[in-house]
Amino acid sequence: EGEDMREIVLDAIDGTLRSIPPKRRTDLDVVQDAVYRAVRGALQQAWGKKPIVKVLITVVDARN
Repeated sequence: EGEDMREIVLDAIDGTLRSIPPKRRTDLDVVQDAVYRAVRGALQQAWGKKPIVKVLITVVDARN
C-alpha cells in the first residue's frame, strides 16, 4: 500500500538533481553521493528499513 516504490525513487532523484547547483552537476562523485543518500533516505522512510542502493551514472555527451 501507499506510494509506488518507483515513484519514491524518481521523486528523490529529481529533487536531488534539482538541488545540486549546475556547476556541481559535472562532478560525478557529488551527483552519485547525493543521489545515493536521497534514494536511501526516501526508501528508508517509506519502508522503515535501510535498503541496499546502487547508483549507476551514464554520461551522455551531446557536444559535437
